[in-house]
Amino acid sequence: MTTSSRCEELVPAGSEKTQPEGNGSPLFLAVAVGIAGGALALWCAFDHAVPSWDAAGHLLNGLSYRDLFRHAKPFDLHWYHQLLTVNCFYPPLTYVLAGAVKTVLGTSLWTDSLMKVFYLTVLNVSVYGLVSKLTKDRLAAVFSLLVVNMYPEVAAESHKSMLDFPVMSMTALSLYALAGWNEKRDWKRASLVALATAAALMTKQVCAAFLLLPFAFYTFGAAREKRWNQVAMLVSSGLAAGAALIPWMLVSAPTIKKVAAEIQVALGNKQVSDVFFSNVVAYIGFIPVMATPFLLIVAIASVFLLRRERHKQLAVLWLSALSGLTALSTLTWQYALPRYFISALIVLAAYTGCALATLWRAEGLSKRAAGATEARRNLLRGRAVVAALLLTGAVGYTAINFSPYPLAENRGLDFVRAVSLRPVTKGTKDRFEHPCPDEDWGIGWALWEIKNRDGDAPVWLNVLPSTQQINVHAFEYFARHGSFQVKPTTSRSWSAAGDSSKFHEEDALHYQWYLLKTGEQGFKFHDHHSRVGFNQLVNFIETGGKFELISEKSLPDGSIASLYRQR
Repeated sequence: MTTSSRCEELVPAGSEKTQPEGNGSPLFLAVAVGIAGGALALWCAFDHAVPSWDAAGHLLNGLSYRDLFRHAKPFDLHWYHQLLTVNCFYPPLTYVLAGAVKTVLGTSLWTDSLMKVFYLTVLNVSVYGLVSKLTKDRLAAVFSLLVVNMYPEVAAESHKSMLDFPVMSMTALSLYALAGWNEKRDWKRASLVALATAAALMTKQVCAAFLLLPFAFYTFGAAREKRWNQVAMLVSSGLAAGAALIPWMLVSAPTIKKVAAEIQVALGNKQVSDVFFSNVVAYIGFIPVMATPFLLIVAIASVFLLRRERHKQLAVLWLSALSGLTALSTLTWQYALPRYFISALIVLAAYTGCALATLWRAEGLSKRAAGATEARRNLLRGRAVVAALLLTGAVGYTAINFSPYPLAENRGLDFVRAVSLRPVTKGTKDRFEHPCPDEDWGIGWALWEIKNRDGDAPVWLNVLPSTQQINVHAFEYFARHGSFQVKPTTSRSWSAAGDSSKFHEEDALHYQWYLLKTGEQGFKFHDHHSRVGFNQLVNFIETGGKFELISEKSLPDGSIASLYRQR
């Protein structure tokens, strides 16, 4: 079969127009999107987790854009340079949107939850639109939307203030726009493809990995048909999307190259041939955990249940997953992690949604039925199966996202988690599945202790721990939200190979305040000299006579946080 014929088969044939599109009306879409968004908002209301180093860093970038927007200088070139250099490793769109929201609505912590709900809504609307455009079946689109929310990896990433979930949302949006163009190939829809793809690339560069083959598929298909105007549309869309990234890339390229090289050396300076196969195996191996074995089995069964026609319609989604898998597996400067491959779940959700729609209508079974009574029974059986599958998925969602907190431990929910192979462990808590109770890790305590002593005078706070809950970015995040004049910093210099730390008495005395912690100190040190330098600094603060202990606080992990002030 040629590329051209495959491309044509992605365009719904006339016979498909007889499918009952009305079974998935916009009302069902609105209800499904509202339920999903409400569930995430409820989760955020119960969650009191301190943002991790990376997550807090992303949130701080949003605050930086808010400050730039509040003090806009549109006739100053330096202001535009600042807009492009808030973060020189990740593109700015996520931070720009967060900054705009905080400019309008303020810096209350609930605005961070609002952004999470926003990206979930983009994902849900895009998945619905994508499946609807590809299959002309709105019922299948609604079911696909419901299923994608049941995947634990989707839920876990939607709880974080990281970039991986926005990547999935914007990738789905770009695929939706591309499917819309394939439905009606004109310049208006090509411009929407350009806008959606630009948004994806400006969210994170990895979005390109999941879009390359879908773009190539449609482009080569149009070329084989000698429809050069359509080729021009797609090429122009891709170039326009890439051009949107150029200003940021020009100022960020040196930083990206430097950081990527450092990480690659820290990971053993491996070549593509050294990591490609192991990365492919790793990413494929993540899928049962990302989707749960139960929902993965349903997706695999869906492959065998659907007609050949459906496979042709959904082929572009397989190409997206394959494109992402191939590109991610070539990266030598990052570990393979489930969150990087999360966009591949779109194809599983689409297949499952289409299969559920087939069962709901009892397609095939009703045609083979001997009479109206048997046809009705087949219809009821199909809908009972769909209801059971959705109910099981909903219970699984509840068990994974709301147990053991805020829902009390329950044998039934524990059993569901066990069957899903996702038992409650410290690891699942770190993965932000269920909300974190209101644990006091001392950030507010430290900031208020400093304010009570120094008032609104600007002072430096050197945060020496670098753990999940206590790190310099988290302190800076809450300090800026609370309008404290404290300037958090740290003597630990991060690198992929581990933190570096040096001790010089003159440098140590530059900071008025220090926060120390017993027990776990967080990220590893780069080498023995860094560990020694860190210990010398701690010893100098505690016993050097230059600092006095102001206050101590017991932390949830049993350690003690100590706040020191320079005499």
